[in-house]
Amino acid sequence: MTSDQPTTAQQQATARTALATIQITDWQEEIYDEEEGQSDGVRLSRATVKQRYNGAIEGESTVDHLMIYHADGSADFVGQERIVGSVDGRSGSLVLRHAGRYADGVANNRVEVVPGSGTGELKGLEGWLQYAAGHGRTMEIEFNYKIA
Repeated sequence: MTSDQPTTAQQQATARTALATIQITDWQEEIYDEEEGQSDGVRLSRATVKQRYNGAIEGESTVDHLMIYHADGSADFVGQERIVGSVDGRSGSLVLRHAGRYADGVANNRVEVVPGSGTGELKGLEGWLQYAAGHGRTMEIEFNYKIA
């Protein structure tokens, strides 16, 4: 007996890795809170960053980061990013949540897809990426994802 119904294995999403590069095209940052008279104090800033994705991820994005700069030159940051484009040829948009730390000239960032944020052919997308990047304007990433 044959059936046209998908098997349990077919119903489960397949984990995939998409390789891409991210190019920063614009960075606008402003300090919105700093301790008066404390040049070695904590500063809070907000940055809006425009980016272009190329490779298995194609599209444009805007990231809004909130950052805490420390006296030792390190910084902690969180942010949200919307990518409009495609992942492995599936078009739509998705929102990423960032949480990272900058120290010793390197930003280490853990980025996750916000559940339920996928639209179009990216609806149901789940995933994450992690990177370590210096001050360059371009970085290579591996995006680990699945679409239900």
